[in-house]
Amino acid sequence: MKKKNLAMLLALLFVGMSTVVACGEDDDDDGGNEQNNEVNNDENNDENNDENNDENNDENNDGNNDVECEEDDECDEGQVCNEGVCEDEDDENNDGNNDGNEACDDYCATMESAGCFALADFVGFGDIPACVEACLQYSADGEDGDFNGDTLQCRVQHATLAEQFKDVANGDVHCTHAGVDGGGVCIDEPPAEEDEFAANFCANFETNCPEEFNGAGFDDCEADVAALLADGTFGIDGGAADTTGATIQCLNNHAVLGGALDQALCAEADPGATTACVDE
Repeated sequence: MKKKNLAMLLALLFVGMSTVVACGEDDDDDGGNEQNNEVNNDENNDENNDENNDENNDENNDGNNDVECEEDDECDEGQVCNEGVCEDEDDENNDGNNDGNEACDDYCATMESAGCFALADFVGFGDIPACVEACLQYSADGEDGDFNGDTLQCRVQHATLAEQFKDVANGDVHCTHAGVDGGGVCIDEPPAEEDEFAANFCANFETNCPEEFNGAGFDDCEADVAALLADGTFGIDGGAADTTGATIQCLNNHAVLGGALDQALCAEADPGATTACVDE
């Protein structure tokens, strides 16, 4: 009997100890979980704080950089006043270059479409890369639609006309106006006086049509042509692309086209022999 009671006591004691151990393990697990939660919370808080700090710093820096201005001298060194805000000079230049590249891409695509690359010797380039390189040197200070002036806008206008009239006889003359040297049209100071028109024409006639020039019987080309303009034989008020009519523009365009397209056109540049540059 005593042995049975002792065995039961030992059994109860073993069960009690097992329960204590199990509870201890649960307590240990809870402690580990609490530690892990604290670590995770710390890491998340650090990440959130870093992100918030970065965003705040970016916003503050942007705000600090937006300094209002009216003149360049109100900005820090290396900055310019652009649209009322100081910005790095390189940023303004990059924006300008991007705009320039886009405009030049359009201009050169039009020149290619118009067939102007076939007149490479007269326009100054024969492919897109060379065209863009030349275009980036043009002034962009003109206005859209300009027919005169040493600007990209003037050349774009004449390139557009060259494309529109590419299937029309002598429509290529617009290509020369849209080229690098402006063809006597897209230049800073196009001819305005009789002697200026005469000088421009004689230079083109002699360069592009030497045989016809030598056979024209000039004593002095510039003086002789200026006299024809002064007495009204040829006018100075023609259109930039004239290939008919009694104007100096018609004579000049035949001199240019004779060199660029067909030497036979040079005959129409001779003031004493032309049948094209006459009044109907």
